[in-house]
Amino acid sequence: MRLFKLMEANGGYSVCHTKGLTEEEADEMREHHAECFPDLQYWIQPHDEDDDEEDEPRHYNENACDGWEDIYKL
Repeated sequence: MRLFKLMEANGGYSVCHTKGLTEEEADEMREHHAECFPDLQYWIQPHDEDDDEEDEPRHYNENACDGWEDIYKL
Protein backbone atom coordinates (compact mmCIF):
# COMPACT_ATOMS: atom_id res chain seq x y z
CA MET A 1 0.00 0.00 0.00
CA ARG A 2 1.36 3.37 -0.96
CA LEU A 3 1.14 6.05 1.75
CA PHE A 4 0.87 9.79 1.32
CA LYS A 5 1.40 12.89 3.43
CA LEU A 6 -0.38 16.24 3.57
CA MET A 7 2.03 19.12 3.09
CA GLU A 8 1.50 22.76 4.05
CA ALA A 9 3.24 25.97 2.97
CA ASN A 10 4.11 27.83 6.16
CA GLY A 11 6.18 31.02 6.07
CA GLY A 12 7.93 30.07 2.85
CA TYR A 13 8.73 26.55 4.12
CA SER A 14 7.19 23.21 3.29
CA VAL A 15 5.94 21.52 6.46
CA CYS A 16 4.54 18.01 6.77
CA HIS A 17 1.09 18.42 8.33
CA THR A 18 0.05 14.74 8.54
CA LYS A 19 1.69 11.58 7.26
CA GLY A 20 0.71 7.93 6.94
CA LEU A 21 -2.49 8.59 4.96
CA THR A 22 -4.03 6.73 2.06
CA GLU A 23 -4.42 8.76 -1.11
CA GLU A 24 -8.16 9.18 -0.49
CA GLU A 25 -7.64 10.29 3.13
CA ALA A 26 -4.92 12.74 2.11
CA ASP A 27 -7.01 14.26 -0.68
CA GLU A 28 -10.05 14.57 1.60
CA MET A 29 -7.96 16.23 4.30
CA ARG A 30 -6.40 18.59 1.74
CA GLU A 31 -9.83 19.69 0.51
CA HIS A 32 -11.08 20.21 4.07
CA HIS A 33 -8.06 22.30 5.10
CA ALA A 34 -8.16 24.31 1.86
CA GLU A 35 -11.78 25.26 2.65
CA CYS A 36 -11.07 26.10 6.30
CA PHE A 37 -7.80 27.97 5.66
CA PRO A 38 -7.99 29.54 2.17
CA ASP A 39 -4.93 31.72 2.77
CA LEU A 40 -2.63 28.66 3.11
CA GLN A 41 -1.52 26.20 0.46
CA TYR A 42 -1.93 22.45 0.94
CA TRP A 43 -0.88 19.55 -1.29
CA ILE A 44 -0.32 15.83 -1.02
CA GLN A 45 2.78 13.88 -1.95
CA PRO A 46 3.97 10.29 -1.55
CA HIS A 47 6.04 9.18 1.42
CA ASP A 48 9.80 9.05 1.07
CA GLU A 49 12.04 6.50 2.73
CA ASP A 50 13.28 9.29 5.01
CA ASP A 51 9.78 9.88 6.41
CA ASP A 52 9.86 6.69 8.45
CA GLU A 53 13.10 7.51 10.23
CA GLU A 54 12.84 8.64 13.82
CA ASP A 55 13.66 12.24 14.64
CA GLU A 56 16.71 12.77 16.79
CA PRO A 57 15.70 12.16 20.41
CA ARG A 58 15.47 15.22 22.62
CA HIS A 59 17.52 15.37 25.77
CA TYR A 60 16.12 17.23 28.74
CA ASN A 61 17.96 18.64 31.71
CA GLU A 62 16.28 17.11 34.74
CA ASN A 63 17.81 19.76 37.02
CA ALA A 64 16.68 22.78 35.02
CA CYS A 65 14.77 25.59 36.71
CA ASP A 66 11.94 27.18 34.75
CA GLY A 67 10.03 28.90 37.53
CA TRP A 68 9.93 29.74 41.21
CA GLU A 69 8.16 26.44 41.97
CA ASP A 70 11.40 24.65 41.05
CA ILE A 71 13.45 26.81 43.42
CA TYR A 72 11.17 26.90 46.46
CA LYS A 73 9.67 23.51 47.31
CA LEU A 74 6.47 24.14 49.24
